[in-house]
Amino acid sequence: MSTLKEKIADLREQEEKDHKQALVVIDWVSAHADRLAELNPEVYPRGFYKLYFSQLTHKQIIAVMNVVKAGKWDKSYNFDGTIDYRTCGVDGFLNVKIYGGSPPPNCKVVEEEVVEPSHFVPERTLIRKRIVCEGDTTPKEL
Repeated sequence: MSTLKEKIADLREQEEKDHKQALVVIDWVSAHADRLAELNPEVYPRGFYKLYFSQLTHKQIIAVMNVVKAGKWDKSYNFDGTIDYRTCGVDGFLNVKIYGGSPPPNCKVVEEEVVEPSHFVPERTLIRKRIVCEGDTTPKEL
């Protein structure tokens, strides 16, 4: 069983580690401040998503992706036709979320009913969202 002094030492060590990580996030944002300023990000150096953007246009989303060189972004589609983008571990520490972003100008998010067959239970009907773009014949599922 640990003593109170050991608990305090552990808390101090964790707080110092968290503080250093927060400063790394702040330094990263400072280094990219000129390119990010007009996009109005929320910065949470101690939160899970360190950078959080809301309701960006598609052009602004591309600007964020050019600054945050993540490579892979996860997408999810919202009920209102917007798209959420997420990426984690950029430069080993940075997690970013773009909430409620506009789809590309020639695209829209649609819902469709899909029958999912199953070998073990009766098949079921699901509502899936996908993005459809003008002139694009290949569906992009969630």
